[in-house]
Amino acid sequence: MHRWPGQFPALDAIVTPESGWDSCAVYPGMHSCGYRGTAACGIPQANPCTKTAWGRSGDLYGTRFAQVRWLLRYIASRYGDPQAALTFRNAHGWY
Repeated sequence: MHRWPGQFPALDAIVTPESGWDSCAVYPGMHSCGYRGTAACGIPQANPCTKTAWGRSGDLYGTRFAQVRWLLRYIASRYGDPQAALTFRNAHGWY
């Protein structure tokens, strides 16, 4: 797992406005643990909300842990760390 000392505030600043840490969040502002469509969903607001998008992590609603693990891997692969992801989100309104 990734180690980013002191970067939880940046991670929280990304996740809180996106999903509020709600594992059943569906964009825009819905809550549905049974959703399987093309909108963004889950804690990381993966887009689209399909098994293909979630890759090896499997089903979106399997566990909150799986969603957070997916989020951390996504941030690491795309931005390097949460602070860089937050910088991008602040500049573009999405991450």
